Amino acid sequence: MFKNTLGSIPSFLLALFFILNPHLQQLSAQPSNDSCAMAKVIALPLAFGDPLSYPGHNIGATPEIPASNSSNCTPGGIFSGLGADVWYTFTPDRAMCVRVEVNGLQEPEFSVREGSFCTQTAGVACVAGTGGTVSEVVSLRANQTYFLRVSGANYNDQDYFNLSFTRVGCPFTDDPCLILDHLTVSPEPSIAMIS
Repeated sequence: MFKNTLGSIPSFLLALFFILNPHLQQLSAQPSNDSCAMAKVIALPLAFGDPLSYPGHNIGATPEIPASNSSNCTPGGIFSGLGADVWYTFTPDRAMCVRVEVNGLQEPEFSVREGSFCTQTAGVACVAGTGGTVSEVVSLRANQTYFLRVSGANYNDQDYFNLSFTRVGCPFTDDPCLILDHLTVSPEPSIAMIS
């Protein structure tokens, strides 16, 4: 069964120790949401101001191939795309703005992409942080699928983290009801000259 290299400890106790210790299990396996195709489905908060948190980790995760990097992240920074990443997905039932926050990695970064399939998405936000935390307000449209990638700035930045979402009021210019829809007027307005 198991080779006992510690001599005096019975093999079945060693096996039981490794089975019951969740930290050791996670070190030997990739997270289940290691790829976009296996993104973990999560919910978003409906009430304003109440954060909804998800504990997570990227220990043993691998970077997504092909890597998506950006030297022009909003609100700034370089999104490496080379970190050990894990993925989440959500579909809001109404247009809303949420503050997405990641705490716990050395240089956390995240990106939000919109689209029905991992291979057919458009970037909504990418944010790179330092000092163990990063956050950004993201505008979301109703009934659209989003994918969220969380990682550190490089492959060695692996640890436990806390991912949280807080529903906030949208700044006027970021209101998804105003900027993600359009208005068509027919007939087109004309300017009358008054003499």
